[in-house]
Amino acid sequence: MFEGQTLIVNDARHDQRPEVVKLAQRLDVRSFVSVPLIARDRRLGLIYLDMREPRQHGFGPQDQRILTAIADQAAAALDGARLFEAERRRGAELRVLNQTSQQIAATTHLVDLFASVITTIHESFGYERVQIGLIEGDDLVFVAGQDRDGDTLEERVALDGDSPAAWVVRQGEARTLGHEHDDGGETSGMVVPLRSRESTIGVLTVAGRAGASAAFFDADDERLLIALGDQLGIAVEKNQLQERALSRAVVAERNRLARDLHDSVTQSLFSMNLTIEAARLLLHRDIAAAERQLLNLSDRAKETMAEMRSLVYSLRPAEMEDQGLVVALKRWGERMRHEHLLPVEVTIEGSTRLRLSEAQERELFRVAQEVLNNVVKHAQATQAKVRLRVLPSGITLLIEDDGIGFNPAIPLRADAFGTRGMRERVALLGGEFSVTSRQGSGTQILVTIPWGPRAPREQLLNREEVPLTVSATDVA
Repeated sequence: MFEGQTLIVNDARHDQRPEVVKLAQRLDVRSFVSVPLIARDRRLGLIYLDMREPRQHGFGPQDQRILTAIADQAAAALDGARLFEAERRRGAELRVLNQTSQQIAATTHLVDLFASVITTIHESFGYERVQIGLIEGDDLVFVAGQDRDGDTLEERVALDGDSPAAWVVRQGEARTLGHEHDDGGETSGMVVPLRSRESTIGVLTVAGRAGASAAFFDADDERLLIALGDQLGIAVEKNQLQERALSRAVVAERNRLARDLHDSVTQSLFSMNLTIEAARLLLHRDIAAAERQLLNLSDRAKETMAEMRSLVYSLRPAEMEDQGLVVALKRWGERMRHEHLLPVEVTIEGSTRLRLSEAQERELFRVAQEVLNNVVKHAQATQAKVRLRVLPSGITLLIEDDGIGFNPAIPLRADAFGTRGMRERVALLGGEFSVTSRQGSGTQILVTIPWGPRAPREQLLNREEVPLTVSATDVA
């Protein structure tokens, strides 16, 4: 085998080679032949034949030629099978990596992503146990895991402990595992780090039973699992960035609401208080003047109520709770027409009974609301259009106006929270936000978000149909 040469022993009792005699005694044979299996200058194995008694005529050149021809064919077949298996495995690895990338792009919730990836690993490679752990304080918490029976696996280990997972977090390197069981079986496994830029933020742990398809782990397993770990690390980092962006968006929204309350409602209440005081002083001296002050107070109260109603509506329109994004966009277009004399055409291309997840509807409405408010404040436009399109790949929201436009290449001002907030909202949904504008030629805002596992493409409601198009004529 090691020499890559044929070995023929016709009668071990008369052979002068001590190793041959020793081998024959150990195997209890007298005559044997060994022909190596060689393909592409690689030794793959051998064909071995033996007899307890010496062969009458011995193994001759003809026997050697026949056995060599058989060995060459067997070696070629074995080499081809190994190449086919290697290509099949590489194809499976690429398929899993591509599928994981798609899952990361389409999934905004880590719990859903981890569950999908674990299922993919089970189905594609047959690993018996798969776990994903993330660092939380001084511990490594396995937030998702499953064995082949579907049982959920959860545990917590200390980062300063001597567990293999803790070692991987500290060293930032993959580590193979081996564990013997009481029943004589043996588990082979591997732990790889989840990396975020230069740091390790978690681990991916897999294990397979010896004798199963996963068997023992080799360089191919390590290469695949490290690649999966890197992708999951990117997904976790993306999720953490989105959570921070959401926190900033919430703070910005609170600041906006505080400014609006101060600039409108607070000032109105202060003015109303002065009017009440003036009416009280006039009450015993000039009844007619006091009545005029009270009438003025009534007008101010109505204005303040309208302001408060507008602020509450901007938080989450009531119709969005009941009838969804389509109706909310229609109503907001009507408000723009009545309150600011800006005709807004709202067009829905696709199902008019579309319902998305709460987060998707909320953030898309916020973007449309912010854009239309900016059109009123800055664009000097005579009309605006809102188009919501339902596509197989996701949802697109296009808002355009015929205003004065601007140069989008100019960097944003430090206080331009509106545009930054819209970009962050869209990023939270895993979507894309783009601005197209030119001075004197209006502006286009395009938002594209993918379908997510928590956003069913259609939920038909037992309510009346929503008009496909709401234009200035419909509003009038």
